[in-house]
Amino acid sequence: MVGPTYDPNIRSNLAKILPGIRPYYGVKLRARLLLFDPKPDMLLEGEIVKITSHSIHAVLLGFSSVTIAYEDIREEFKHKCALRIANSVNVTITGITIQNSPKFHIFIGTCQQVNIFNFTVSSPKESPNTDGIHLSRTHQVVIYNSTLAAGDDCISIQLGTSNVQIYDVHCKPGHGYSIGGLGFDKNVAQVSNVSVVKSTISYSLTGVRIKTWQGGSGFVQSILFSNISMSNVKTAITIDQNYCGGPKIFPSTNDTNAVAISGVTYKNITGTYLCRAVSLVCSKYKPCENITIDTIDLIPSVGPMNKCMGHPICSNAFGTLLNNTTPPLKDCLLSEAQPPALPAIAQLPAMPQKLF
Repeated sequence: MVGPTYDPNIRSNLAKILPGIRPYYGVKLRARLLLFDPKPDMLLEGEIVKITSHSIHAVLLGFSSVTIAYEDIREEFKHKCALRIANSVNVTITGITIQNSPKFHIFIGTCQQVNIFNFTVSSPKESPNTDGIHLSRTHQVVIYNSTLAAGDDCISIQLGTSNVQIYDVHCKPGHGYSIGGLGFDKNVAQVSNVSVVKSTISYSLTGVRIKTWQGGSGFVQSILFSNISMSNVKTAITIDQNYCGGPKIFPSTNDTNAVAISGVTYKNITGTYLCRAVSLVCSKYKPCENITIDTIDLIPSVGPMNKCMGHPICSNAFGTLLNNTTPPLKDCLLSEAQPPALPAIAQLPAMPQKLF
């Protein structure tokens, strides 16, 4: 069933996308193809043809008798992401510029076969919780030829996400490329087959980071960071299995569970850092395994910003160092075949199962 012909002079629910998006928080969009949170039995695609002070109009290319966004969605988006895409297959995002989103610039959830390229984010470096691209429960993703100045994570990879390829992406001030935080509130995390290659990071809190909460479960595995150039990054390479979300939240010292991290490779990581080149803080109860470090050349930045120099930190990380590095990391990775046995734990009452 083909939708009706679009007349830009006629206001219609079929042509209204995210009412009030510009006056509420000044998001600027330029796009050819967008998909906006379709219902499970609908595929909504639209080519933007007109942006007014009250609405964004588009030509519907899919089914008729659908509403892309209800009036109350503008209040929801006022405090959330600029663009949300969910329950979709074969998603292409290209030619978009988003500026000053109040939260995530793009949220992609429960999608498959996602291609993002020629995408630009421009937001202040102090922006709170404004990830450039936030992926959750999404598979088969390719992100390339994009520039992301997000203020928070350039690209955030969350639970249930796999087969993600990132290349030729330029990450500007923010928090770098992040996997996690995973395992919050004892959630089960499953992230695998992620590669970030031939990309850059500059003036960022972290470069490449994996972060998990104590008490979570599941795994992060088969991760590759390769041929990445960094400039004035506070901490270049990070694994943090004691992540706690900020200074006002503290991890439990009694929780012995953790998201398992294994099969992570760092290869040809070069550039400058402000505080620390490497920080691998893994759980003593579930250490990181099969970590590979190959050709790291990271040197301190020179200038007034360099005020917190520290040596590499490594704990409970097992793996292989393939060659000499700058700074030296020969004592960073443990080489024992098996991590230490877990301490005995008193019997606990059964926990109710949680569905996700």
